[in-house]
This record gives sequence, structure tokens and C-alpha cells, in this order.
Amino acid sequence: MSSFVDYYELLGLGDRRNGDDNVGTDELKRGYKRALLSHHPDKQSRSSSTSSITVDTITMAYQTLSDPQRRAEYDRQLQSRRAIEFDKSHGAETCTGLDVIDLGDLSCDEDSGNWTKDCRCGSQPAFVLTELELEANSHLGEVIVGCKGCSLWLKILYSVEE
Repeated sequence: MSSFVDYYELLGLGDRRNGDDNVGTDELKRGYKRALLSHHPDKQSRSSSTSSITVDTITMAYQTLSDPQRRAEYDRQLQSRRAIEFDKSHGAETCTGLDVIDLGDLSCDEDSGNWTKDCRCGSQPAFVLTELELEANSHLGEVIVGCKGCSLWLKILYSVEE
């Protein structure tokens, strides 16, 4: 089983993830070329040639992040992985839970533009979703939000009517 590779880190794109579309095509190409040069077998000394990063891994990272649909799916997987790692680092013995609900199951505060929902752990409001988050993820029709009091996550499904 291969270990997980953060494609953003691999291509030197820093902490730009979770649907952040500020990474332009040129920046993505530069990161791809830098990573290829940095990890190419011909550029490595014999002692450091045991790197687990291959040209194929770098190419997969570039292809995934340059395709909007594949990138959105990768971002969801990355977010889920981070939640599980967070739970483990804070002593949780079980994996993060994920419930799937519709946007209509949340309460909307017209003044603030926030959508909220209480959690079964007792946190109130545990889940807070802003209009900006909804707009940013409208092309997906879903958004994932974590509880502020426990390890439960909600995948909230919605559609945008024009």
C-alpha cells in the first residue's frame, strides 16, 4: 500500500487547497517543472535515490490538479484525510463520521447569511456554513463542514437555481 502524497506540497504550491482556484495554470506548470527537476533520477545523487517520489507521481499530481473535476474530488479526499489525521492526533480511537444531508435540513439566518445546524454531540450551533462557501462550491453542488465540538462531518448537498 503506497503512502499518501500531498500533491499541493509536492508541486510546491504551499497551503492552497480545498477548492482554492487561485493557483493559475502558469503557477501549476512551474510547480510541475520544479518538482520534475528536483526528483528526476538523473538529478539525484546515489545516496538520495531512494526517494519515494517518482516522475509518475509528479505527473499524476499535475494531471489531477489541472483538471477541475479531478481536483475537486482530490480536495474532498484531502479534507477527509486531514479530519482523520486530526482525530488520531487528538486521541480519537474511531474514524471521523460523515453524514449526508440536504441544505434544507439547516436553519438559515437571513441577517448573517449563515446556515447552521446543531450536532448530536450537543454543540450549538455545531455546523456553520456561509453563503460564500455555498457560492464557492456551487459547481460541485456539495460542501463538507466539520462540527465545532466533535469529529462529525456533514456533506451538505444542494443545487443552485438560476
